Amino acid sequence: MEQNLKKSLKIGLIFFVIGLLIGSLIVYAATPSSTFYISSGVYPGAPGFTVWKEGANYFAKDANGQIQFSGTNASQVINNAASNIGYDGSEYIATFDDCDSIYLTGGEYELSGSIRLHGYTKLFGAGMFKTVLRPTATFAGNIIENYNQIEGDWLGAIEDLAIYGRKATQPSGHGIELINCKDWTIREVRIFETKQDGIHIEGGFQFYISHCLISACDGYACYAGNIENGLRAYNSVFETSGGAYNLYVSVGSANEIIGNHFEDGQGTIYMGGYYSKIIGNYIKAGTSYAIYVTSSDNVIQGNNIWGCDATAIILEDAQRSTVVGNTIYNINGNGINVQGHSYAVAVGSNTIENVTDNGISLYGTSNNCTVTGNIITQCSYGIVLSDVNNIVVTANTIRTATNWGIYESGSADYNIITSCNARTGTNGILKLGTNTYVNLCWNNTVWIG
Repeated sequence: MEQNLKKSLKIGLIFFVIGLLIGSLIVYAATPSSTFYISSGVYPGAPGFTVWKEGANYFAKDANGQIQFSGTNASQVINNAASNIGYDGSEYIATFDDCDSIYLTGGEYELSGSIRLHGYTKLFGAGMFKTVLRPTATFAGNIIENYNQIEGDWLGAIEDLAIYGRKATQPSGHGIELINCKDWTIREVRIFETKQDGIHIEGGFQFYISHCLISACDGYACYAGNIENGLRAYNSVFETSGGAYNLYVSVGSANEIIGNHFEDGQGTIYMGGYYSKIIGNYIKAGTSYAIYVTSSDNVIQGNNIWGCDATAIILEDAQRSTVVGNTIYNINGNGINVQGHSYAVAVGSNTIENVTDNGISLYGTSNNCTVTGNIITQCSYGIVLSDVNNIVVTANTIRTATNWGIYESGSADYNIITSCNARTGTNGILKLGTNTYVNLCWNNTVWIG
């Protein structure tokens, strides 16, 4: 009997201890995060700071889980955290993985001032539809900007959050402004209704925009000026901007605009940078040009353009550039214009359908160009050579042009037109230049050559 009693007491004591442990865990887990810290020491992958909101208060705890900053001013709490991380000169930082980070948990952060990021800092949220930065109604300024705008900040990232502007009441401000920076990434960020540009980048070296959604800004969706080694914009959506173009690249080099979706707005892409690529973009509607290039040595390839109220692609003073494999249709204007001093341009293998004016036009001193293998249907004129010389037009097909299939005008001369099928239903090929050579072409009703 005594043995059984001792055994029962022992078992009861064990269950009592287990109950205490479970109870303490439940209490610990239910304790508000603002009153405890995670652990002693830094756990692997811990952000430099974690910022969150409880009621009207914002808190920032460090990598050890200790609350360092708090208050009702979100901008101040986040900037205090940003001022305590980043490169301090004590170690070499080579990649984004080595940067300090600030994690903004899900929720809405009302900002009364700009968030100012130092170099070697990554600001990231819980997702572009979960972490939202929103300025107060009368806040004038950029929502996010780099701290040292005179000398610039190197290596930074902004990811997985949303910026909602208040363009109806804000007097000024971009969504993100980066000045004289180097190697910054903006990834999976949604920017909506900013008073000025969604993203504004000026000077510096090499920027990446990836998987972003930028919409309904009063300025450009994205402006990039004088960037060495280029802007790389991949797989993002730029739409309905109030600026002259959704994406404006003023000068610079080695830009890559690849796989993006552009919709509405006025113009779509302005490219003033050389050695650049505009490849595989989907471009819908717009009241101005879809792609306007004013620099040399660029590639415009594989873009799908439709519904614009002006010429789809313009190359002006764009020497040694290539326009190849684009699909252009339902355009209220010309398909492709090569104008100004755009010599040595290759226009090839494009499909152009249902344009109100000319399929392909070459003007001015755009000499020594080739127009090869294009298919043009439902247009006014198929291919127009106006005042240009030494153009090779070969293996093109023009159907249902309401005027001429291939047409020389002005002082055009010394051109070669071969192996073209100008079955237009109205007129075929009009050769005006005394020294222009036409051979092996179907001129609407008869062969030439």
